[in-house]
Amino acid sequence: MVNRGGEDLSEIEVKKPADILRLVARATLADLCPDSDAALLAGADRRLTCGETDWHAVWDLALQCKISTLVQMGLDKMAVPVPEVLHDTMAKQRMGILRWNLSNLAHAFNASALVARAGIDVLVIKGVSRSHAVYGAYDMRIASDIDLLVPRLDYEAASEVLCQHGFRRGVSQSSRWWHHYLGESPFLPRTAGMTVDLHHRLQQPGGPPPRHLAEFFAHSTASNGAAGADRTAPDAKLPQLSPEYAFLVTLISFSKAVRAGEPWISHAHEIATVLLRMQLSARQHMLELARHQGLDRLLMDAVDHSQRLFAIDLGLGASNTMPDATHGEDALLLSATGISSAGEKPFRRTRLQWRWTHGDGLARSARFGQERARLASSDMRRAVEMRFPSLFLADQPAL
Repeated sequence: MVNRGGEDLSEIEVKKPADILRLVARATLADLCPDSDAALLAGADRRLTCGETDWHAVWDLALQCKISTLVQMGLDKMAVPVPEVLHDTMAKQRMGILRWNLSNLAHAFNASALVARAGIDVLVIKGVSRSHAVYGAYDMRIASDIDLLVPRLDYEAASEVLCQHGFRRGVSQSSRWWHHYLGESPFLPRTAGMTVDLHHRLQQPGGPPPRHLAEFFAHSTASNGAAGADRTAPDAKLPQLSPEYAFLVTLISFSKAVRAGEPWISHAHEIATVLLRMQLSARQHMLELARHQGLDRLLMDAVDHSQRLFAIDLGLGASNTMPDATHGEDALLLSATGISSAGEKPFRRTRLQWRWTHGDGLARSARFGQERARLASSDMRRAVEMRFPSLFLADQPAL
């Protein structure tokens, strides 16, 4: 049995929709690896025409995995017919995502401008602008909130700026678990608007943190401008990460999803798309940058996941040593779509943390010990705050 959305289902019930998602998403990569174009489409056609396809189950899973637009693109590429009623639903959904995301961009510009006018370095990370940079579309994934990154020393000042301009704290100022260990907190709009997640960290306890966070600000469009960027695009004036550092954030998002047992297929597809568009020398440069930031082992693990999931070669010589590799292709597929299995290995998160820890020998062991201690301290603090929730809930809005 497997679990999806709190409901126990047989593997057969969930595996076919997940397999179709993988095939359709993989087909969108065919133009980037033309040698396998025919094989990709032929394999997809063979499975899609074999028996009755429950397209509603496929669509529901696509929405859960945040790849609904990607699925539409893949189906169009393969010229696979879907029921007319679902086709209409898909078109309306995509238009809804576009409208929401364009609104999100406007709110992101306003929120980042508020912080910047206070003299604080700020970057808009992830979200709509990142999807547009990778896929050239504003309707790839719905952005539920706005993520802003500021330097750690400016975090409280940026918080005050947001509170003075139409936002209220989503968690108490006294929540050390949020502000110190997670390194972020939500700010809710007092009236109309979107939630802003303010960050001074990029990685939560349990994953490898970047070693030189200041470089993310130094290599940004805010400081250097966007070379070759379309200055008329809706996100052109947003302060953003450079493409290389934005890719590192994608790796971090991938690690969070894998560790939490959430769908990671969208992150794997983005990682594959970015790397396939690079020359081999650029891929090697990316690996060196990841090593400089202490994220090289995470990069190689993400490459392993992506290569196995989509049956492609990303040209980095990945070692195929994923922690769940022995569980086979079915477990990989279910994991990618966020479907938990009763067969999960014990201490999975501990092994993931060790696998992603940068370095070799004693230095790696020492770094792993430090991160384990930080995780344990974080868990203890979280337990305290959950035990006494009234002390750490969101501050009450002013009357």
